[in-house]
Amino acid sequence: MNNIRSFFLRKPKRLVIASLIVSVFLDFIPFDASWSFWLPECTVLLLLYWTLHRPQDVGLGTAFLMGLIIDIGTGSPFGQHALSYIFAVFFIQQQRRFVLSYTYGFQCVVLAGALLINTITTTLIHFFEAHYFIGWSAFVSPFTGALLWPLLNKFMLFISNHQSD
Repeated sequence: MNNIRSFFLRKPKRLVIASLIVSVFLDFIPFDASWSFWLPECTVLLLLYWTLHRPQDVGLGTAFLMGLIIDIGTGSPFGQHALSYIFAVFFIQQQRRFVLSYTYGFQCVVLAGALLINTITTTLIHFFEAHYFIGWSAFVSPFTGALLWPLLNKFMLFISNHQSD
């Protein structure tokens, strides 16, 4: 087993759980709608991060559960985020081996695709539920999330290094 794989297997599950709880609370913060369109969903970013680095702990079931929690907390239609998170996590699970072997630039492109799948799914569900299109500004946040991906990786690696000491 190589050093990178053994490093990611050493991380305790409490770090995974704590980071997902923090991301849910960050998604519950109410922001002004005039400028919050560019903010990515923290929960889906962390779900995708842990799907890449701890697939034995975070998968489709976790994505479904976290989506239901976000649906309840934000008052959105029940199952909207659950379905979109499942699609995004499934996309990353299918590309996992390729994504981990490339640079952050390529990872950002793949993550932008997964976040776009997430946004398209929530937009379509919202359209069929409310019968109006929420606007093209909703499609800015996947690209912001993809640009934040290297920063998230470095931050989580920093936390993991200091947690295991």
